Amino acid sequence: MTNLSELTVEQPNTSDESRSYWRRVGKDKKLLARWFLTPTLILLMFIVVFPTLMQIYLSFTWWTPLEGTPWYMAYELFNWGDN
Repeated sequence: MTNLSELTVEQPNTSDESRSYWRRVGKDKKLLARWFLTPTLILLMFIVVFPTLMQIYLSFTWWTPLEGTPWYMAYELFNWGDN
């Protein structure tokens, strides 16, 4: 029978460079803020900015979803702001 004191747990092989980077991120508040803000800003771009720019683009066309034309082909129906 094996004695529990004889068992050893091997630590995962991690390089010092990767550990030192994440330790620096944990200590540097600006760098940590960038790690939290970057995914948030990317999500904000897809949820708010892209649909807003798409609506501004479509407001200068005669495009409607009932015609069967995809919204990205709305340039064919451009009306130069006659709405």
